[in-house]
Amino acid sequence: MRTLNTLKLPPELDKSDPIVVGVSFGPDSMALLGRLLLAKFSNIHVAHVHHGMRKESDDELLELKKFCEIRNIRFHCTHLQPEWERGNLEENLRKKRFCFFRKIYFEVGAKALLLGQQANEQVETGLKRLFEGAHFTQLKGMEGEKELWGMQVIRPQLQDWKEDILAFLDLHKIPYAIDASNFSETFLRGRMRKKMLPSLKSQFGKEIEKNILYFMEKINDFGGHLEKRVKSAYENRITGPYGDFFSTEDLGELDPVELDYLFHKADVKHRSTRARILEHISRKDFGKTVPEEHYEIHLEQEGVFIKKKGVALEKGFFESRDKRGWLAFWRGENRCFPLQNRQRWLKLESLQPRVREKILKEFSRQKIPVFLRKNVYVLEDEGKVIYDFLSL
Repeated sequence: MRTLNTLKLPPELDKSDPIVVGVSFGPDSMALLGRLLLAKFSNIHVAHVHHGMRKESDDELLELKKFCEIRNIRFHCTHLQPEWERGNLEENLRKKRFCFFRKIYFEVGAKALLLGQQANEQVETGLKRLFEGAHFTQLKGMEGEKELWGMQVIRPQLQDWKEDILAFLDLHKIPYAIDASNFSETFLRGRMRKKMLPSLKSQFGKEIEKNILYFMEKINDFGGHLEKRVKSAYENRITGPYGDFFSTEDLGELDPVELDYLFHKADVKHRSTRARILEHISRKDFGKTVPEEHYEIHLEQEGVFIKKKGVALEKGFFESRDKRGWLAFWRGENRCFPLQNRQRWLKLESLQPRVREKILKEFSRQKIPVFLRKNVYVLEDEGKVIYDFLSL
């Protein structure tokens, strides 16, 4: 067991910068506050959320306030009323805590919000996400640094174990309180701490938490590798009012694991949907449509279209028609002149056979994606197509 004495913080964070520290008076947040004081941070704002769920919480609030007053730390507090909450109590309270943190953050012009979660909680987060069926990149757990609601959120203790934090508090005689509700079986984390993790330790030994944390760190490294691999394809995607298009040329540079990550990044969240997309791609099975909750995914020789549901393809009732071609259409750049009395907007199957055959040949010659040919309107007048969006 080692004694904590330093914090790994971003080098650009100056010790005179205003920072907000979320402090519950539990051991983790009190250790973080104590370590910041030892590191000579001079512009600390403590943000405390009083849930009022335990009779001891009133005394803890007073003791924390006194701790801050003695050390000239600015103290901010809000009171919540959990008994009024409906639905997921744990998630609702979390959101309200962050709303309070955000309010203080912008009031004081803070450079960062610091939170006290540590390695044991990181392990719990990873296991929880694993059992909930999260995407593997989410198994990395909480991020040490991230932007959230316009705030720079830093969790500098994610590599520090609870036993070391408690040793630090005892060494420096920093007061704290253990919240018994953290072990309440009302919440999933409480059940994990009270039953699941002790059971795993009894079966695999005390090192299991360190092994899980190491696994999560490697997942994080692998996620960074995947991010670099798909960066070009993701940035080259063509985005417009109808959704995203990934070209075959860009997709061809990636293997199946990288494609799965790319489509997850593009918000195709259901793994069964991504598996179907990858299967069609591997077999070069074009002309297929894969439905998803929020999208229709069209697989064409030109690439993969992730079309938003509920967004109709344009009939064209705008003045300008500066740009032509199906890529300009997908970007939402080409628009057509207004309707006149004798002109009609029709889909391909509604055209007269002779006219339909003629325009189909032109669409085929220009290699226009099949699903666009079928669904995008053309402007017909007296048996002639006088305007279409897709041809160059």
